[in-house]
Amino acid sequence: MSLWLSLFGGMALTALLYAGGRRLRLSNFWASVLACGAPTLAYVMYAVATWPGLDVVTLHVVAYPTVAVLLYQLYGAKASHAQSMHWAPKLMIGFFLGLTAVFGTLIYIAGEGLPPALARILLPNAKGKNLHTGFAGVVAHKGRMPRRALAPT
Repeated sequence: MSLWLSLFGGMALTALLYAGGRRLRLSNFWASVLACGAPTLAYVMYAVATWPGLDVVTLHVVAYPTVAVLLYQLYGAKASHAQSMHWAPKLMIGFFLGLTAVFGTLIYIAGEGLPPALARILLPNAKGKNLHTGFAGVVAHKGRMPRRALAPT
């Protein structure tokens, strides 16, 4: 499963579960608990089976509850709270959503490297060269030799 699908798909699933919980007339608190708990538990079970790396697991375990808490805060006490909200909380929400996107992008680049078209634009003299833009030693990369293949026979 790709990082983008699991991260942003899980965040969308969190929002959908929250909306579904509210539609079932759950209280704001329990709808948030459902929205946070189900995707987080599912991802933790998936991560134990595949182990993508602690940085990737941390990103997911932080992102899903963050979305649930933001929804809890937005639609908590008053129904018209989101429309009348001060600009400062809106700015903070935007900042943390942007931070999540930047963190996800850096983890993607660490594991997969820059896409070739972007590497040609950002890196000087990249034409015709074999570029390795992933972060060495941070995460396991595709095509890496298994550890037992490195042991002497």
